[in-house]
Amino acid sequence: VVLSFDTSPLLKATFLLYVFPIIAMIIGAFVGQQLAPNFNFDASFLSAIFGFLFFGLTILFVRSKGNKLAQRDEYRPKIIRVIGQS
Repeated sequence: VVLSFDTSPLLKATFLLYVFPIIAMIIGAFVGQQLAPNFNFDASFLSAIFGFLFFGLTILFVRSKGNKLAQRDEYRPKIIRVIGQS
């Protein structure tokens, strides 16, 4: 069987699954670093807490969005042809 994928939806899904959570974790760490002095917490501690919090929330978002995207035809491979019987 020969399969075909559209690359644009595949790249969007790859970004959503791999890059977006890492970016959110970095942003969360930065937010924690900036808020630490306001709450009298250690900057490293609050940075780690916010980083993991943003990462976890993003994973929940990706899971929800991924389930919706999986229903769309553009994210499914298409059968181009069947090569032969064995």
